[in-house]
Amino acid sequence: MKTKSIYTRRLASGHETTWYATRRCQLWLGPDHLLHGRRSMITEQYRRLFFKDIQAVTVARTDTWKDYNIILGVLIAGCLAIVFIATSDWSMRAAWGISLCIVPVLVVAFNLAKGPTCACYFHTAVQSERIGALSRLRKAGTVLALLAPMLEQAQGSLDPAQVELVQESGRNLTLAGNEAKKQREFHPSNARYHLLFFILILISGLSHCVDLVVYSEAKNWGDLLTFLAAMLLGILAVKDQMRSLIHLDLQRITTTALVVIFVAFAASQVVGVFVLTMSMSTSGSAFEIKDWEYYGVYVAAIAVVNITLSLIGLLRLYRYRVSLRPPELPLPEKEGPAS
Repeated sequence: MKTKSIYTRRLASGHETTWYATRRCQLWLGPDHLLHGRRSMITEQYRRLFFKDIQAVTVARTDTWKDYNIILGVLIAGCLAIVFIATSDWSMRAAWGISLCIVPVLVVAFNLAKGPTCACYFHTAVQSERIGALSRLRKAGTVLALLAPMLEQAQGSLDPAQVELVQESGRNLTLAGNEAKKQREFHPSNARYHLLFFILILISGLSHCVDLVVYSEAKNWGDLLTFLAAMLLGILAVKDQMRSLIHLDLQRITTTALVVIFVAFAASQVVGVFVLTMSMSTSGSAFEIKDWEYYGVYVAAIAVVNITLSLIGLLRLYRYRVSLRPPELPLPEKEGPAS
């Protein structure tokens, strides 16, 4: 005979992502406890959290949802760039652009609709369990509001003096945390993202120099991949320098280079569309961007800007890394032979 389950209500469900796997998490409500389950392709884990044993619940907002939006934004920009390079027909651009970007745009909209991500922990006397099912701030607030009277019923309510003491301790911890955040010491960084970022900009500049001699469609696709990789590394470099001890001059040249290459890429698309449109309307024949009379000046300008920014960035990066080296102590002088 099939027995009836004591878990009649699922409070929340979500995903817990690590660097090697993604597990589906569910939080179920029992008569006097919570059941937190994790399920992957080959394993299942379950833990009970009794209401009488829960000592604290902490919820901390995270930036995971922002990281997802950044990655998807770069993907959408790359798809649009590929479409603009592949064809000059606006109807084809619209059709291919919608086909390639509809899925990531919907994912971004869904991510924004679910709201900010968070890390929720239930603390007992012997463990701290992260609840992967409560990975969104809005959902965590709803579930905790539902559980509050159950926890109070299982553990009893606090008298006003205890409540005031807890609130005062919370305010003191908040003030101390804010003060520590203002006075926190930033960690030193080896600036590996900066190094790769400037190397890719240098490669892009040299590639534009090659365009003055040899024009190849295959190389244009390589330039596009180089641009996307440089944009991604530039974003990671800016994010890294916001919480590290990287020198201000290196931070400025990194931000400037990131803005310049993005503006140059956008300008190249606008120039390409303008030249192709004007040429088709006047001559009625196929026209390539390399046939533009100012093509050499345009490519040379981009090459000079990219190479200049990369060399300045690499020089400032070298100075920064030299400053991280420990000082060399002088060797002790050898004593002469005893007379």
